[in-house]
Amino acid sequence: VPAFNAGRVDVCAAHYRTALESALLLGRDGLSTGEADVLLAALQQADAQDPTEAAWTYRRAMDAVLVR
Repeated sequence: VPAFNAGRVDVCAAHYRTALESALLLGRDGLSTGEADVLLAALQQADAQDPTEAAWTYRRAMDAVLVR
């Protein structure tokens, strides 16, 4: 978030992407199939987005998984 707020949207998106990828690699036992699907879908969707949209896509996916 500090990177995003400082105008470094690309850095924020990269950090979020790394967080999602790490969660998928390290947390398979801690994630339900639905949660993993949410994170995978966000990663795929963000591939076609600009950094600002991608950062928000990643953030919404993380929030959705954390709420469950």
